[in-house]
Amino acid sequence: MLDTVLVTLVYQLQSVKKLDLAISVLELNLHFFPGHLYSLIFLAKLCLLKDDNAQAKAVLQKVLTLDPKNRSAAQLLEKIR
Repeated sequence: MLDTVLVTLVYQLQSVKKLDLAISVLELNLHFFPGHLYSLIFLAKLCLLKDDNAQAKAVLQKVLTLDPKNRSAAQLLEKIR
């Protein structure tokens, strides 16, 4: 339940262009739920919006370590390369 609340807050923050705060909330979510794949992918997308390709790549590689068949992560990683 908490993970859903925090992700909803991140969507709201993203919609008002508060990307740094949105990333901080996702990092908090990942502190409590380190394997939450959706949060990891969302974090990678926010990093891409901030032109932080290196961080996005690292996050996506973590997703693929946890779930090697994750198509969303693989497709985003392909876009970065």
